[in-house]
This record gives sequence, structure tokens and C-alpha cells, in this order.
Amino acid sequence: MESELRVRTRAKLMVLGFSGSADGITEILGVTPTRTWRAGDLVTPRAKHTMKQNGWSLASPAAESSDSDQVVHELLKLFPTLEVFGALPQEAAVQLTISVIGYEDRPGVFLSGDVVRLIAAVGASLDIDPYDLTADDGTETQN
Repeated sequence: MESELRVRTRAKLMVLGFSGSADGITEILGVTPTRTWRAGDLVTPRAKHTMKQNGWSLASPAAESSDSDQVVHELLKLFPTLEVFGALPQEAAVQLTISVIGYEDRPGVFLSGDVVRLIAAVGASLDIDPYDLTADDGTETQN
């Protein structure tokens, strides 16, 4: 349960900046995305700003956990083979985002050598977003 975790980790893999349709990315990768968007779509239904580029995103199916290594590994296991990333359009960029939220402990990320090799195999940039919510005054701080 979320409130019982001292640290919560989420991960998503995104393919960004491609000129074709998200359906084409889905066909290449062989996995149904959690979310897709086109350049010009609203960031959120209430937002006034728009997406700058086309995107395809898949969230980790792992239960929210404090184990960043497990969350990323479960995400990458969804793909039939990691070689499919080599067939992406040349202009596409792959990004793995890990968000780690510390409620009672400072957030940290540990990735094993095996998981780092998997990330490298898909050619992904790595974005780590730590959120430290342990501040005494109850305000959110981002590291």
C-alpha cells in the first residue's frame, strides 16, 4: 500500500520525436503503450501548454516499490526482445524515466550492472527524478 512505503519508485520508457504515428512504434516494439500523444496535444486535459513532439510511453507494471532495480527490470521484460529498439526510426529518442519519492527516507536509486546493461541495450537516455518529501515543514522539495 502506498502510504506504507517509505520510498516509492515508478518507471516509464518513452520513445520521443518520431515523425510517424504511435501505432508504428507499437508495431515495431510489439508492446501496447500506456499512453501516446502527438505534437500539439495538450499536456493534460486542463493544461494550456502542448506537447512539443510525438510520444509513446509505457509504464512499469511492477507494483509500486522502493526497489528501483526491480521496477526497471519488470518494465524492460515486457518487450519481446530488446533488439526491436534497433528498428525504431532514426530520429526517435528512447528515454527511461525513474521517479523516486521519499516519504520518510531520502529517495535514492540503485541499478544493478545487469539492469544498466539492459538500459544501454535499448539505447535509452536515463532521467532520474527524485522527490524528497521528508521536509519537516511538509513542503515538497525536488533534488
